[in-house]
Amino acid sequence: MKRVVMLVRRAPLASSATTEALRVAVGMTLADHEVTILYLDDGAGAAAELQPALTGGADIGEALSLLGPCHVREAAEMESLKRARVAKVRQGVDVIDRTAALSLLGAADVMLAV
Repeated sequence: MKRVVMLVRRAPLASSATTEALRVAVGMTLADHEVTILYLDDGAGAAAELQPALTGGADIGEALSLLGPCHVREAAEMESLKRARVAKVRQGVDVIDRTAALSLLGAADVMLAV
């Protein structure tokens, strides 16, 4: 089993890149990998409760709903959340500091980024 980190750095509703990254993360679980999604920089907005239909952005609701059942861990870096003005994260998203985020990346066998 490999530890896979999907690093999401793009704003969640700006394009379909975040949605596709979440789908890839779910797909990685089929190979019995330990998968973590790390929301960093502009990607921290994906840790918030999103209502893409109201903004006309890419619909990522379906992809987000698969993360829990597929045992994909979600983590958001604290400083990125502050910069993105995310006051409250979705249930199941761990808030971690920059040191923990770097440790997570350092311990990964595979890192993918969008």
